[in-house]
This record gives sequence, C-alpha cells and structure tokens, in this order.
Amino acid sequence: MNNNSSSASWKAATDADGILWLTLDKPGTSAERPLERCARGTRHAAATAAAGSAARVVVISAKKSGSIAGADIKEFTGITDAESGYRLIHAGQQVLDRLEALPCPTVAAIHGFALGGGCELRWPVVIGSLSATNACRWVPGVLLGIHPGFGGTVRSVRIAGVRPSMELMLTGKSIRAETALRIGLIDKLVTDQEQLQAAARDFILRRPPPRKAPLGERILSSALVRPFVRRALTAQVAAKARREHYPAPYAIVDLWARYGAHGAEAFEGEARSIAQLFTTETSRNLVRCFCCRIASKPWEARPRPTSNMCTSSCGVMGGDIAAWSALRGFTVTLQDQTIEYVEPALNRAKRCSKSGSAIRTKPRPHATACAPMSPAWAWRKPTSSSRRSSRTSRPSRSCMRASSRA
Repeated sequence: MNNNSSSASWKAATDADGILWLTLDKPGTSAERPLERCARGTRHAAATAAAGSAARVVVISAKKSGSIAGADIKEFTGITDAESGYRLIHAGQQVLDRLEALPCPTVAAIHGFALGGGCELRWPVVIGSLSATNACRWVPGVLLGIHPGFGGTVRSVRIAGVRPSMELMLTGKSIRAETALRIGLIDKLVTDQEQLQAAARDFILRRPPPRKAPLGERILSSALVRPFVRRALTAQVAAKARREHYPAPYAIVDLWARYGAHGAEAFEGEARSIAQLFTTETSRNLVRCFCCRIASKPWEARPRPTSNMCTSSCGVMGGDIAAWSALRGFTVTLQDQTIEYVEPALNRAKRCSKSGSAIRTKPRPHATACAPMSPAWAWRKPTSSSRRSSRTSRPSRSCMRASSRA
C-alpha cells in the first residue's frame, strides 16, 4: 500500500486494487469529529480520484473504542446569531457534499458508535456503509434543541424513507447496527471490527447499486401525499411538546414537508433552519445542560470519601434512609418545611437503637442548611462507644426495608 499523504488527523493510502483508504485518526482522542478531520482528507481524496490515481474510496476510523462523533458541542456556545450558525453548518455541509461528489464509488466503514455528524458521514457515500455488530448509531440533535445539519434531514429520507428517518430524528434514540441494517441506514454487517476492512474491500470491489428508500416510502415523500403525512407527524409531535417550548421536532417535519428531501434547496433550508434553532432559548439551555454533564464526568468517576449527607424530605423513606445513614457513622442533616415534619423522623431514628444514644440531635442554623427549606436538624456522627452499641443492635424492620429499597 502506497502512502499518498497524511496529517496529524488523517492518513490517505492507495493499495494495489486502486482503493484509496482515507483513515481518520487524531492522536490523543477517543473518537473522531468529522468536521475537524474530514475537510482536508476529502479534498485530498477528490484530487486523487480526479487524477485517476484512485478508482475507489473507503472512509474508516482508526479508533478502537469508537468510530466517529459529531461536531464539538462546545462550539455551539460560541454561536451568537443565526448568521454565524449558518456559516458553521454550511462549512460542514460542504465537506460532505465534496465526499458525495467524488467521481468514484465510496464506502464508509463504521465500528463503535456514530453520533450526530458522524452518523451523517455515512449518508453521502456513493455505494453505502458497512458496520461491525457492536456499532451504535445516534442522531441526538433534537435532544439539544436542534436537528441534523450536515444534510441528514435530506439524505436519511432518501436512503431509508420518511418513517424510519423521522423516528430516528424526532426521538434522538440510539439504535443498534442490526436495526440500522433493517431500516436501510447501513448496507452490510460484519461480526467484529477485525473483519471490517476486508469486508469493505470486498464490498467496494463488487460495487452494488446505491441504496434507495423503498417505493412506498418514496411515495410518502411525493408532493400529493406529503400534506397528509405532515398532519400525522405534527400531531404526534404536538402530543409530546408545544412548538413554542420545543421547536426543533416541528422544524424537522416542516423541512421535509416543504422540500420533500429533494434538490439543493432542501440542504439550504436545513442550514438556515438549524441556524435559527441555535439561537433559541430552548437550544441554549439544553446545550448548557449537556456541557454541565460532560464537565461533571471526571468527578463522577473519581472516588471521594464522604462523611456528610443531607435529606431534604422527612417522609417515611427519607427519614429512615437518614436514620440508617446516621447509624452507619455519617453526619446527617435532616431538612423539611417545619419541625412538625422533622420530629416523627427523629423519633423513628431514635428507636433504631436500643438505648437511643447512637443518635444525637442538634438544631442547625438555617444559613448552613440548603435553602429554601427550614429549619434543619443535624444528626451528629456517633462516638466510638455509641457506634459499637449501634453495631450490636438491630435497627427496626422499617429502617431495614427503606435501606433495602434505597
């Protein structure tokens, strides 16, 4: 295999069969992001194919744990207006348009997960895509208050049909490779990642015809039938959320109803639509929540010693969980609206020990408690002698049940 070109994020090499292997691989990352890695690679592939040096192109990721992720969600926080959002999306569309315009058969080989723009990378290929059985595909844009922007609202309908693609885009649910094969989003499955490259070679040399949506699905996208399907889809979306609160799923239906996944206008409309969604309050809040979850992951994975806990409800379950925790050595703060709700939990907690000495209560100032509920009472950590006595005594049956349910 001859190395044609490479960079820090992609490598291109042509083998003896004239297949150009475009391998995405940025060191130090667990998954690829197509906008960052594919732009130069697709330009090189187009130049190589145009020069006649490559008769076929295979796009594959070198990552072992995961294949291709989508755009960097953090970039969305820097979008201040619809025009800047349009420029970002239009640049991504151009990358995939260039891949689709290659004058030779193209295959995308996928293993692991393919998220967002990584999932959309499959759809512009000329022949189709292969996938390992552990692959998981996901178009989560609607969960961020947006929709696919790199041609996904158009190409997915052309390949799989309106019903499968709408279910994928409107719900944001992940699907396994077997399901993707059944609905037409991929063309072939292999048993494991090691067989993926050999299968891609065999698949592209056989050169099967490009996949199209079934005839029934294409009829649903016709101009005469679309209005009826649109009403049904809009009713399904309206049963879940109102347009003013969650505009993204309505925008997906509106784009399909207007353009029918046909023509260059459909891609332009998609870019303009998602650019507007970037600036909505719904999208900004959902993106902020996503970034907070990502930022908290390192803390979730790091074990930390804990000696304090707070229960903000003194019902049967909350009070008994707090009592059990206090008996196990934690300093527990019990909090509710008034002392009338706190006292029953305190009385049950004291009955958990034969002598009642294992739990000592002390009022805690409202300033140190979690606002807005007050007052708060702290169950202090038992002394060594009282801890020994609590170990020898059996808690009440109600405490044991609450602990088991927790």
